This record gives sequence, structure tokens and C-alpha cells, in this order.
Amino acid sequence: LDPPFDGGHWIPEMIAAAGCVPCATSAGIKSQRITWEDVYAADPDVVVVACCGFDLARNVRDARRAADALRPLRACREGRVYAADGNRYFACPGPSLVQGVAIVARVVHGDGDG
Repeated sequence: LDPPFDGGHWIPEMIAAAGCVPCATSAGIKSQRITWEDVYAADPDVVVVACCGFDLARNVRDARRAADALRPLRACREGRVYAADGNRYFACPGPSLVQGVAIVARVVHGDGDG
């Protein structure tokens, strides 16, 4: 999360398939480095830390390390910052992307636990 990146490639389509509106990149564009000011301006309702190439444990660790940077966000104030296995569910094209969509849908629309 240092520096932050937006979700590129197929991530905006996954977010839309989960019934949400992506804050940043349009579908098909590579992930882009953004600034924390960009993140604060977007002030997302939910943050899912699912960095490419990193498993759940690494994304949890990185989210915890970025706690001070995440704190000003509405998502953090409302307890809606989550971590996921980015490598398994978001980074590689294939059937597991469907599970990634389900993860986003659950944390946004469901109880978010588990």
C-alpha cells in the first residue's frame, strides 16, 4: 500500500458485477499508482486490500501497516476495510475471479464477517 494502486485490468468489471461502483480506473486499463490524496478524494465506502501477487496473510499485514493512512477514510471509520487473497481471487484470469466477485459482494452487501 506504499504507494497505493487502484484496481486495473478486470477489477472494475468485478466490482460492477458485485453491484458496486468502482472509484478509480476504467475496465481494461492497467493498475495505476495513485496518491493517498487520490484515495482520500474518492473516500470509498469499502476498501478491499487484495494486492496482486500477495496472499491473505500478506494483505492483512499490509493493511495493518497502513492503518494510519487508511484511518481518515469513511470505510475505515465505519469498520469496512477488508483484506483478501489478491493472488488467488483477483490477480489471475480464470474461474477464481467469480469467487473474487463474491468476496466483494459479501463485504459490501452482506455481513462482511468471515
